[in-house]
Amino acid sequence: MKYQLIIPISCLLAAPALAAPANFDDSSLSYDPSEEYIVLLHKAEQRGWNTVLPSIGYNISGASINSRSADGTQQFSTDTGISIRTFDSHIRGFTISMKRSEGEILSSHPNIAMVEKNHIVHSFVEPQDPKDVSQEITPDTASKSHSRRALNTRQKEAPHFIYRMQINAPWNLERISSTTPPSFINHRITDRAFEFRYPPHAGKGVDMYILDTGLNPSNPDFHGRASMLYSAFDDNGTDEAGHGTHIAGTAASFPYGVAKSATIHGVKVLKADGKGTAETFIKGINAAIKNHNKRKSSPDFKGSVLNLSLGVFVNSDVLKSVVRTALDAGIHIAAAAGNENRDTCGNVFPAGWSDELPVVSVGATDLNDRRAWFSNWGKCVSLFAPGVVVTSTSNNGASSVRQGTSVACPHVAGVIATELGRRPDLRLNPRGMRDLILSRGLLKVATPPKGQLLLNNGFD
Repeated sequence: MKYQLIIPISCLLAAPALAAPANFDDSSLSYDPSEEYIVLLHKAEQRGWNTVLPSIGYNISGASINSRSADGTQQFSTDTGISIRTFDSHIRGFTISMKRSEGEILSSHPNIAMVEKNHIVHSFVEPQDPKDVSQEITPDTASKSHSRRALNTRQKEAPHFIYRMQINAPWNLERISSTTPPSFINHRITDRAFEFRYPPHAGKGVDMYILDTGLNPSNPDFHGRASMLYSAFDDNGTDEAGHGTHIAGTAASFPYGVAKSATIHGVKVLKADGKGTAETFIKGINAAIKNHNKRKSSPDFKGSVLNLSLGVFVNSDVLKSVVRTALDAGIHIAAAAGNENRDTCGNVFPAGWSDELPVVSVGATDLNDRRAWFSNWGKCVSLFAPGVVVTSTSNNGASSVRQGTSVACPHVAGVIATELGRRPDLRLNPRGMRDLILSRGLLKVATPPKGQLLLNNGFD
C-alpha cells in the first residue's frame, strides 16, 4: 500500500519515534517490531549508492566493500547506526532492518520498486523411507502401457541419435532415458545395475549453478568439474548438510548424473539446516548472473542452468523479479515443486510462477511412475521426475540415498544441460528450451491428482 509523504523521509527515518501519515492506522503501531526487509530499486535508478541512499533518507557515515567475497556487495552504516547491505549491480537493492511502518513509508518513495520482508527459503528434501529402499518392486502395468504408446514415436526418432549407454547406472537414470519403467527383478533398488542412454559429452560447455547448502567439489565422482563459485555466508562453501552435493551429483556427476560433462558451480545459499533467506537467495542468483555474463563471450560456452531445489511459501514479488532477471539474462531454471502434497500454484515459489515465467517446475514420482505421496501437484508443475530412493554423491566422498522434489529437480536440470550442448539455437532461450523438454515428456505416466508428464531425455 502506498502512503502520501507529509514531511521528508530523511526526517522520518532519523526520528526516534516515527510520525505516521494521517491515513495510517495508529492501532497497527501497537506491535511494530524491527525486522529485516529487502528493498529493490526501480530499474531506472542506476546512480551509485553514495547518492541513492541519502536521496531516500539514509545519511551514510561510512562504507566498506564486503571482504567476504569479490561479489561487489557493499555494507553501509547510517549516522544513526542502521546497517544497509547492498546487492551487486545486476540486482539493484539492499537489505535493512526496520519497522513495518517505516517500510510502508519507504515503499512510497518514487525510486523504490518494492519492499518485502526477508523471507525464509527452504530446501525440499524428505527423510528417505527405509521401506522404499528395501522393498521389491513390480512395475505398474498401467504405467507401462502408457509408456508403450509413446514408444512408437521414440523408435522413429532413435536412428537419428548417437548415444552412449551406461550399464551400471542407478534406477532413476534408466527411468528418464527409457519409455518403460525399469525392471527390479533380481535387483535391489539401490543397485547400480541399470542402463542409462545419453549423448557423448553430455553437458560439455554448460555451466550448472547449484543453489543449495554448499558443495564438496573434491568428491572424485565429479571428475574435477566441480568448484565453489560463491557462498552467501562467512565460509568457503562447505556442505555440512550434504544436500547440495547430492543434488549436484544427480545433475552432473559421472556415475550418478545426467549431464556427465557439465561444469558444476556450487552456490551456497542455505545453511546446514536447509534454510536460507531471500537475501542469501538473491546473492546466489546475482553470483550466477555475474558469472553467466562473463562466460557468454567464451568460445566454449554452451549455456547456463540454475538448479533450485528450494523455495519459499510466500508469493514474493521481490523474488519473482529476481528470478525474472535471471531468465531475461538467458539462464535456464529448474525448480522443485515442493513436498507438501498440495497444489503448487499459489503456495510454493519459484515453482508456482511456472504459469507466468519459463521456469521448469518439477514434481516427484515413485518407483512405479506414480506421484510420490509428498510431491506437490497442479498446473504449475511442468513435469515429474524420479524423486524416491535416488542415490547420488555425498559430502563425505561416498554416496547417499535421498527423496523429495529436491532430488527430482536436478534430473531436469541435467536434461536441459544436455540439450544445450545439442541445441545452440536455444542457448539463451529458456522458454524455447522448456517447450522442448515438455514435448519429450511421457504423457499421463504420473497418476492423479493432477498427474502430468514424466521426464524423458529422448534417447530410447
